Amino acid sequence: MVNNFSTQQVDNPIINIKKPWYKKIVWWLVILLAIVWLGFSWLSQPNLSSETTESLSGSQASNLPPISQVKVISQDDPSLGPAYAPITIVEFGDFECPFCRQSYSIAKQLLEKYPDGLRLIYRDFPVSSIHPQALPAAQAANCAYQQNNFWPYHDKLFDRQNELGNSLYLNLATDLNLNMNNFKACLNDPKIVKEIEEDLAVGLKAGVQGTPAWFVNGRKVEGVLPLEVWEKLITAILKEDLKK
Repeated sequence: MVNNFSTQQVDNPIINIKKPWYKKIVWWLVILLAIVWLGFSWLSQPNLSSETTESLSGSQASNLPPISQVKVISQDDPSLGPAYAPITIVEFGDFECPFCRQSYSIAKQLLEKYPDGLRLIYRDFPVSSIHPQALPAAQAANCAYQQNNFWPYHDKLFDRQNELGNSLYLNLATDLNLNMNNFKACLNDPKIVKEIEEDLAVGLKAGVQGTPAWFVNGRKVEGVLPLEVWEKLITAILKEDLKK
């Protein structure tokens, strides 16, 4: 190895003594920043298998992910779109997840574009280990659901994600003219937590590893999917389902 020192530096025995690299703070900072950047990049990408990626780029629909053997469609969770829609999307979401926040506006665009062709079901998957407000926010949303206001409450939680906390949950309920006595009682109802835990258990059993996770007619994809990717995925699934 050639040291990039001048002649004067080489002749100086003090300057020529090199400290081990691990003692230089700058290296630690570089390594730490690299790990954070790589981790963020990985989390922000849709978790599509190579087969899914091929199907979305125009190959045969037979390359789509396999259908989950776990039943993820539920009848008691909030949904949008007609029950007869040919495409049912089940989302496992976390109200404190920044990628869920990115995805919710895309899902709204998709539903607006295909009002009769899509049905969206929302199921809770609070990742409490890194999102301390995920469970309380899910409880509040379920309490709004009991008063037929889940989706407006859902949207407001994501719009004000950086304010999650008890004050926000109560303020949103007031803004939506919910019955506050019932809402407050619901927040302390253990049945609500049990319902959320049931969603979480179903998601884990179906292979959900992070949020948002989507099951499109039973086929799992994860991450923030752009609108054009959603359209290609839906087209590919419809083509395959029509063959059956």
